[in-house]
Amino acid sequence: MNLSARIPLLIRIDKMLRRPPTNVELKLDDILEYNTMKKEQESSKDPSDSKSFNTPPTWNAGPKSKSEVYKRVGYIPPATSPIY
Repeated sequence: MNLSARIPLLIRIDKMLRRPPTNVELKLDDILEYNTMKKEQESSKDPSDSKSFNTPPTWNAGPKSKSEVYKRVGYIPPATSPIY
């Protein structure tokens, strides 16, 4: 038996309910509270922690040894046994 056959014809489930938009009032107290919180966050921020965008990042360019590459990717080479 289909689900739509069980539901009475008075209930329609194929459309969303429409309602008028809700107004949110912005009060002066809210603006003042926001500004004080923003100032507190800026004052607690460590100035030496900020990064300068004028300096480019420094990368160690150049060829890498196999051991550096293996360490970076987490590869552990198998131990080789001596040949007799």
